Amino acid sequence: MKTNKLILSGIIFFSLLINVSAFAVSSQYWEENPLTMTEGETKQIEIYLQNMAGTEDITAKGSITEGTGIARFIEEPTYLVKAGEKTKVIIEVKAPKGTEIKNYYIKVSFETTSEQGNFALKNSVERVIPIKVETESKKVISKTAFYLIIGLSAIIILLLVFLLLKKNKKKKKRK
Repeated sequence: MKTNKLILSGIIFFSLLINVSAFAVSSQYWEENPLTMTEGETKQIEIYLQNMAGTEDITAKGSITEGTGIARFIEEPTYLVKAGEKTKVIIEVKAPKGTEIKNYYIKVSFETTSEQGNFALKNSVERVIPIKVETESKKVISKTAFYLIIGLSAIIILLLVFLLLKKNKKKKKRK
């Protein structure tokens, strides 16, 4: 009896290993690199569903479990992810006017179901997308600083070129 249970357990274990899913969700935003927005701004962000090591196509159903007031799927949230490929998912994020200046989080969940015979395996993967809402003036200051650095760099380069040309001209006169 023990041997039969052991053999049956082994068969079930190895048959489940065949169905191992390599399903993943990736995003270009994480805790140290949040999506930066200003109040009143709307952005579309991309996340990717990946089935890179799987041997079968996967259907994933998405849901926004946190941040439903500021985020929504652009398309119907059911996606076919082919084996060995990735699928782009577009989410619209909106920071309405009057939004409190602070950090927010969107939690996106994708669930897959793999059915084989009498067994159905569910797999769920979540991705948290941090959002940093800041005032418009912070963005303007950073743009101004960028243009200031570019302008000063251009002036310094022009000055160096001018001085080199002047120095070469003096050397030619001496000869």
